This record gives sequence, structure tokens and C-alpha cells, in this order.
Amino acid sequence: LDERLTGNFGVRVVDTKQTTHGIAPDFTAITYQPDAGALITIPAGGPTSVTRRYTDILPSLNMSYELDYDLIARFSASRTIARPSLAQISPSTTASNVPPTINKNNPYLDPFRSNNVDATLEWYFDAGSIVSATIFQKELVSLIESESNNEDLDIIEISSDGSQRPITEEFIVNTLKNGDGVNLKGVELTFQHNFADLPGFLSNMGTLVNYTYIDNSEPDKVTGSSRNNFNLSGYYEGDALSVRLSYTWRDKFLLSAGAQERFGRYINASGILDGNISYDVSENVSVVLEAINLLDEASTSVDGNGYPAIYEDNGRRLMFGVKASF
Repeated sequence: LDERLTGNFGVRVVDTKQTTHGIAPDFTAITYQPDAGALITIPAGGPTSVTRRYTDILPSLNMSYELDYDLIARFSASRTIARPSLAQISPSTTASNVPPTINKNNPYLDPFRSNNVDATLEWYFDAGSIVSATIFQKELVSLIESESNNEDLDIIEISSDGSQRPITEEFIVNTLKNGDGVNLKGVELTFQHNFADLPGFLSNMGTLVNYTYIDNSEPDKVTGSSRNNFNLSGYYEGDALSVRLSYTWRDKFLLSAGAQERFGRYINASGILDGNISYDVSENVSVVLEAINLLDEASTSVDGNGYPAIYEDNGRRLMFGVKASF
């Protein structure tokens, strides 16, 4: 084999046994009293639990090929999982009577499963410097979606004379489900350079620029995915003093999906400037000053129709600290 080719391959088997606990009412004990203002009474919730088990086989391949002493090509392919949040898989259920509504989580949700492929070309053109380009594709096998349906429940009608009879009442049932998958593909470009050849203190400076473009086949379903993402950082690394400024900008992205189209909430495009200064007072003690949101950028969100939803202004934040090692 060519010595310039290196890599590894492995398979991970993940066996998950999941037990979740929560609170849910007994829906067979819901009562309806037509002579008391059409009152629907829902009994108090009691403890409930669900146990399930599933197994995932997760292969992974990583390879690199040295095209030249400073030029490397890399390729990777893998299958990964990410489990739903504990709140989503809790068996807890709540109900209300005006209008008759049931809100329940889903302990049988499958994890997010993703098939991933990445190809990268890296050029190390100077010490501490790199130019790289990566193309990637991620096939998310399924997504967790909200679902809302009208369902008929068998409940008990209690008349004013105390007599009872079974009837059917329509409830709005809101829950979660594993929906269709989505494909994400894009490109990431990176430039990092250490200006070691410059004279004086300039030799301790450097910069890092990163741009990512993501083509999302379902922008109204995948949260946190911006089409355009950009980061620019400048830094100084001296014997005792370290300074870093970083500006991050990203396109509008989905914060939370709705049960129906245009019911989601989106965060508008924004840019944030952060800074960090660290000074070594001695070999064991350093002081740190961190600044967040130096430009005082507010976060605004809109609904699926573009109407304003939430405006958040957290202001500039400064944090000072002392680090010591013994």
C-alpha cells in the first residue's frame, strides 16, 4: 500500500434500554356534566412509566492521502445518532377542558439518525497556517415533528340527577412523531494564517476566517440551520498577553417548527462581536477579561408569515476573572 495513504475503520454497536417516568391522567375517568355549564372534569394525574429498547449499528471510515508534503486530502463517512431530549420522550401527559385538549410527549420517539459524508482538501502553506475546503452531505433519516389531530375519547356523562352514561367527546390531541427525513449538503471554506514573518509584535498576530454554506432541503423543519454562516477572528499571542476578537454572522434560521406550515418561529440574521483578553501576572496566575456582544446586537424573531414575534436585547456583557494553578 502507498505509505501516503492512512486511515481507520470501525463499527460501534449501541444498545439502548430506555425507561422514562412521568405523570398522566386516567382518560377513562374524564367526566362531562351538561347541566353544570357543559363542564368537563379531568382527573388528577398519576405516575406512569414506559420501557423500550433499540439497537443501532454505527460504522465509521476516515482516510487521508498526502498529495504533497503540504497538501492533504481527507475523506470520511459515518452513521451517527442523537437521542431526543428527555422532555420529548417523557410519558407525561396534560389535559385541559377549554377547549378539550390533550398535550402528550412520545416515549417511543426514535433517535435522530444521520448518514454523513465529508471530503476535504487542506493546504498548509506556512507555519501555523492553512487553507482548506470541505464539501459535505448529511442525510437525516427522520426528524421529530409536532402533530395535532382531533380524536374522539370515550368519557362519562353525569346528569343532574346523578345518572351516568358513556359518551364520546372530541379532543384536540397535540403530540410528537418521527417525520420524514431531510438532506443537508454544503461547503465549508477556512483560512488561518500566523503572521510570524512580520517584524516586532506583529509576528505574534494571526487571523482565522471561516465561511459555511448549507443547502437545506427542508428549511421549515430543520432547526438551527442557516444558509450562510461567516466567522472572522483576529488574535495576538504574546509571552504574557493574549487578545482575541471574533465576529460571527449567520443568516435567518428556524428556532422551532410548528405543527403546521408557517407556524414556526425564526431568528433573523444577525452578527455578534466578542472579545477576550488574558494576561499572565505570573507563571501560575492570570487575569481574564471577556466581552460578549460588543456591538449591542439585539435578537429578533418572526413567525412563518414574517410578522414580529419576540425582541430580545441582552446588551453588552463584561466578565472579569482570575485563574490560578497550583
